[in-house]
Amino acid sequence: MSEEKCLVSQKPYLFAHTHMKRVLILLLAGLTLSIAAPLWAQEEGSAIATLSKVEGYVEVFSEAKSKTRRGREGLMLFAGERVNTGKDSKVTVEFRDGSTFRLFRKTDFLIEEGIEQQTRERSFIYQLSMKLGSLHGRMKRGMQRTRLRTPTAIVGVKGTTVRITETSKGQATIGLSEGKIEVTNAVSSIELKAGQWLPEIGRTDELDEKISKLPNLLFLKTEEYELDFSDKHSKQLFISIQMEDSQSGKMTKRTGPVRLESEYYSIKMPNQVFLDAEGFIRFPIEIDPPRMDDPEFNGLIQIRANMDDIGFDDVGEGMMVLRVVNGQRKRSLFIDPKNDRIEKR
Repeated sequence: MSEEKCLVSQKPYLFAHTHMKRVLILLLAGLTLSIAAPLWAQEEGSAIATLSKVEGYVEVFSEAKSKTRRGREGLMLFAGERVNTGKDSKVTVEFRDGSTFRLFRKTDFLIEEGIEQQTRERSFIYQLSMKLGSLHGRMKRGMQRTRLRTPTAIVGVKGTTVRITETSKGQATIGLSEGKIEVTNAVSSIELKAGQWLPEIGRTDELDEKISKLPNLLFLKTEEYELDFSDKHSKQLFISIQMEDSQSGKMTKRTGPVRLESEYYSIKMPNQVFLDAEGFIRFPIEIDPPRMDDPEFNGLIQIRANMDDIGFDDVGEGMMVLRVVNGQRKRSLFIDPKNDRIEKR
């Protein structure tokens, strides 16, 4: 066979070999990309919070990506993302430790930073800001430290229930229902306690001159505060809510939406009710017995009520506590003298 014929006969082999090398390189490149994608996602950071109870149109804007997403139930939020509510919108931002911020209409809320501390007990540090709008916040006790900044003031909160409004006129209103917070503006700093508020403060106001008692509160009552579940049946109660003057106890005649909340897992009640022209509402709820195998239940059921709209910073949150009797699993002490051990069973 001549040399020319030999070369011709090798061309298909060389072509196939080169083609296979290219395919292998592409496959390896694709594998590298598929492996690198999760690592890149991890570098971007974990979700800090999620959206819930979305009403109306809500936008989430990522400053790092210059990208806007439509707010929806369960949408994950990351550091550097801004939540904006429309003119008829509301949304709740739920953080990983269970703390929540209810954002009312026309609110501009930024999650600057969220850090989970590697300590013995799980804890978080949040840096937040609100450029404009109104919110109701409930922070978990002992699990986080939060600093919320507005154009008017900086609010340091920890284990509190607070309402904050920032207007386009450069004024802030802060009302506190539970716990205590530190409020700082350009010239002064004070500690605000439960049942107090700072109405329409500016950047250069002396805060100690503006502090006063919250004018109104929501008062909850029912006909039965101790629930006996020994018959294993559900209980129906009627709850009454009245807006009252915090000084005189007289009813405050204002209508508006009230959001109801409870951490008890076996309660059936509306998410929202509306006060009538007299500032009053009465409605039924149903409570099921606690689970017999629940070691965390302490026998107390809390029901909270707060005004669910802007314009109610002067109204303190209402809370009612029900006590469960004869509804929990009876527990025994097991004593092991040989091993010097006592166990609850």
